[in-house]
Amino acid sequence: MDDINLQDQNDQNIVDETNEIAGQDQDNLTEMQKLQDSYTRLLAELVNTRRNMDSEIQKSKQSIMLKIIALLDTYKILLENVQDKEHEAYQSLNDILEQLSVLLATERVKKLEIKVGDKFDPNTSEAISMQESDESDKVLAIVSPAYEISGQILKTAKVIVSKPKQT
Repeated sequence: MDDINLQDQNDQNIVDETNEIAGQDQDNLTEMQKLQDSYTRLLAELVNTRRNMDSEIQKSKQSIMLKIIALLDTYKILLENVQDKEHEAYQSLNDILEQLSVLLATERVKKLEIKVGDKFDPNTSEAISMQESDESDKVLAIVSPAYEISGQILKTAKVIVSKPKQT
């Protein structure tokens, strides 16, 4: 009889231990799910932060490139108005212009090819003036060129556009 009671007691102990282990397993599983949820949220936050940083870096880069383009345009105007092309100052300004052009090229900034006579495209050009002509919506003059970076318009061209003659 004692053997049966002892066996029943052992069986009960095994059941109790099994239930305790199962409870611990459930607690561990719940904790693991909480950790996995935290990990997933943190990973999503990291991806969003990286995306936002990349966007901010791109905006900053575009801003800097626009400032360099403004310098480039100013130097071009300055060089066009220099009388003595053999003067040392002209050569220095020309060297600076070349360095700025190389810098833009290394950053994949490209000058868009817009020519006099092309049809006016408001996506790449800004009409700063209109003049009467036999044809309408044609580029008559380019005041400043357009630039793109990675396929996006960075700066639109400033152009003079034709409009039909009024009778």
